[in-house]
Amino acid sequence: MQDRRVTTNLAPLMLWLGALASSLPGCADDAGSSSANTSAGSDTTAEVAQSTSTSSSATSSSSAASTSSATSSSTTAGSTDGTTGTHGSTDASATVGSSATVGSSATTGSTSASTASNTGGTDGTGNTEVSSATNSQTSGGGSGGSSGYQPCPTNGDPCIVLPFGDSITDGVGSSDLAGYRTRLFELVVEANQKISFVGSRSSGPDQILGQQFPKNHEGHPGWTIDSGYVSFGEGISTLIPVPAFNTLPHIVLLMIGTNDVSADQGTDSIADRLETLLDAIVAAAPDALVVVAVPTPISWNPAALQTYSERIPQIVSARTEQGQHMLVADMSQMPSNNLASDGLHPNDQGYVYMANAWYAAIADVLPQ
Repeated sequence: MQDRRVTTNLAPLMLWLGALASSLPGCADDAGSSSANTSAGSDTTAEVAQSTSTSSSATSSSSAASTSSATSSSTTAGSTDGTTGTHGSTDASATVGSSATVGSSATTGSTSASTASNTGGTDGTGNTEVSSATNSQTSGGGSGGSSGYQPCPTNGDPCIVLPFGDSITDGVGSSDLAGYRTRLFELVVEANQKISFVGSRSSGPDQILGQQFPKNHEGHPGWTIDSGYVSFGEGISTLIPVPAFNTLPHIVLLMIGTNDVSADQGTDSIADRLETLLDAIVAAAPDALVVVAVPTPISWNPAALQTYSERIPQIVSARTEQGQHMLVADMSQMPSNNLASDGLHPNDQGYVYMANAWYAAIADVLPQ
């Protein structure tokens, strides 16, 4: 503003000098040019000053808005997981969602998707670990979706976990027939934490790291969300509340939709069916933390898979805003060489990848 004022005050003097010069022979054109240039310089200086002021104001406003947004996002990520997590962070999703995508839905999540404290490391097989955000593993937890929700017991009892889904939950493609559950249990034991799997089905080894392995799960090969969409399986929605919730879980690890996206019908309504399934799960176990996975890749990449995967962090995020205890664990970035020869199920490395993502989503709520 100071430069603009000085330039503006000189303008009358320059005009007067220009008029004086114009009265001298041969000087009129130069004086007019000088006057015009001075006037133009005054206007330009004013515009620059105004632009600078506006830019400064915009920068300040943008910075304040960004800081406010970041603070708000951080607070939300802590309470909702990549994205997503959007089930982070997603890496989630959380997903996480954020929700964590976790996710944080992330899904949330975010699904969006933040990463756990070990993100960027390896899982021992050369694969980069992907997970939902550690900061938002309690995404959607607590009353009204606040952070710090603890679904597991605090009296030293194991946290009851329900692995829920299709053949990938069952462990098809893994050498020990337990899929991700083997490595997930190992991670828990190595951290001196306690979990117990529940469900009406059973498969896997007898012991892991010297401890009895809880073989139970609710994984059904070939099944979809609802019945009637494929000829080789039913819908897991028919298992709620019985037998899936005969024992109420503290945590539900839900991965479903892999068979739906390759079905000959109903691929445009998969997300709607997931919404209904989540309603049933919440009704059956309202205090459970529900971690919703964005499915692992499929080699032929059906178009419906991408559409469905994009909707999951959004669905979880909306539900965490309503106070439901949910987050996202994003499995969609699993490397293609982690698929078995059928191009559908993970191999042993793929199941390790999944276990890392599940564990990052729930690690901070598991009891010692």
